[in-house]
Amino acid sequence: MFNLKRKQAVPAGLGRSVAETAEQPGNVIEIPVGSNDLVAEATAARKKKGRKAKGAKQDMANEQLQGRLSTRVLLDSLPGFTKDDAIEQARHFAMSICETPSNAYFHIEKVSDGWIIEVQDGVGYAYLPSAIKLAMDNPGRTVVIPMLRRFHTLHYSARTDSFDAQVLPEGDEPDDPLGGEPLHAKRGPSMRPVMKQYKEWLVTGVGTAAVGGIALVAALGFYVLDPETQIPPEWRTTDTSSLPIMQWDELMEGDGSSYVARMEFQNGEWRTVRQRADAVVDTVEVAPAGPVGDLPPPVNADPVLPSPALN
Repeated sequence: MFNLKRKQAVPAGLGRSVAETAEQPGNVIEIPVGSNDLVAEATAARKKKGRKAKGAKQDMANEQLQGRLSTRVLLDSLPGFTKDDAIEQARHFAMSICETPSNAYFHIEKVSDGWIIEVQDGVGYAYLPSAIKLAMDNPGRTVVIPMLRRFHTLHYSARTDSFDAQVLPEGDEPDDPLGGEPLHAKRGPSMRPVMKQYKEWLVTGVGTAAVGGIALVAALGFYVLDPETQIPPEWRTTDTSSLPIMQWDELMEGDGSSYVARMEFQNGEWRTVRQRADAVVDTVEVAPAGPVGDLPPPVNADPVLPSPALN
């Protein structure tokens, strides 16, 4: 037999009670104190489970991707190169040999005498770390890197401490010079995309275009909102008929008894001043200058006294 009872109400977040009803007889259903913490823990557990499921799905996709073969794989040993030079060489190879540079990747590894680069056309998971380890652990043996239609081989010589990488012709199978089975490299870390180096230029171009567009829209807005900018300015023009050269016909109208003394431009019109040829012109006589070497004596100069005779 069940007892029906009503518990005292508790503030939200600390717990609440639900009494039995006639349709649902039984014991009192209670939500314990601290239920908010339980809800938070349940939410965190669901999120964690979702992240694990997403991570597992991503890992499965990566495994499927690693199982695919690249269209091209290129290994090259660069003794004496710096890291920056090796990166530039890898990018150059990728842009040269890959059919789709946007889907090309590269990876570099440091060796004793320089760097080794790997370029792939597609996929983007490096064989190079596994290939170098297998080659150095088994000097003289053939390390094979598969491609879509060919094989790439890598050999390590302990005597010269150097690597030799070769691409076999299409249809040739790799063999081991020591008579064993070739060693197969496995995919490892993800590689760097080649086209990522142009991302900064793309962002810069987009930003510049956006700033230019905003400036254009602002200029058009000011033009529309300010009525004065829509009125063209008053241009100051020059009447060609008022130019001095255009008065030549008027100057030639006079006869030989007079000549043009001057032309004056007043109130927008030209005025020609003529003078008779037999008119008397007052002149001022100027005294002729003396010889060039003779200079006038200085003004207020002290008189030159003779030097006293020496006894």
